[in-house]
Amino acid sequence: MPKKILIVDDEPDIRFTLGIFLESKGFVAVAAENGKAALERLATENFDLMILDLLMPLVDGMGVLRSMDPELKAKLPTIVLTAKTQDEDVLQGYASGATYYMTKPFSNESILNVVNYFIGDLDTDKRMEIERAL
Repeated sequence: MPKKILIVDDEPDIRFTLGIFLESKGFVAVAAENGKAALERLATENFDLMILDLLMPLVDGMGVLRSMDPELKAKLPTIVLTAKTQDEDVLQGYASGATYYMTKPFSNESILNVVNYFIGDLDTDKRMEIERAL
């Protein structure tokens, strides 16, 4: 059964291109246009991983992380994908519950490596190769 990824970003182009790319790699991609929509989806659907922007209307990414059920937050790998690059932003992201923090612009290959690292069906050699690249 393919792994299901929630892509949360207010930029339609990012949601679309990232979703198409991940689906081409065998994942199921579901999009949410802001944090409020993400929280609604998280309450009704199961996901294997979430890719989360921080700068969004209604509820921002940090608000999503703070509002998530602690059990869900502990078991759902969350990749923060944002334009916020300051050290304090990165620290706040991890402190709020991000599993991994990436900045924009990004390459599809780097996203795929991180997604595969957390939820891909990888053998030990491939996992070690990705760890070296991260």
